[in-house]
Amino acid sequence: MNTPLSIHLNSINLGSNGVVPVAIFGSATFDVHQIDSATIKLANASAKLKGNSQPIASYLDVNGDGHIDIIVQVST
Repeated sequence: MNTPLSIHLNSINLGSNGVVPVAIFGSATFDVHQIDSATIKLANASAKLKGNSQPIASYLDVNGDGHIDIIVQVST
């Protein structure tokens, strides 16, 4: 799936053993529920998993445009 990408970040320490939240914005033509959050990678870092092996992700309107977005916690 080709999706427009806009990255706004400072430096990320990929060896910090923490997480960084990654938001993917939904729109009238893009439903974020179609994303398999287990496949999201940031510089080879995968989504952080909960105890049930599911990615830590939440669905909400992050940018106030009326469309649901997804925030995935990516391991660093």
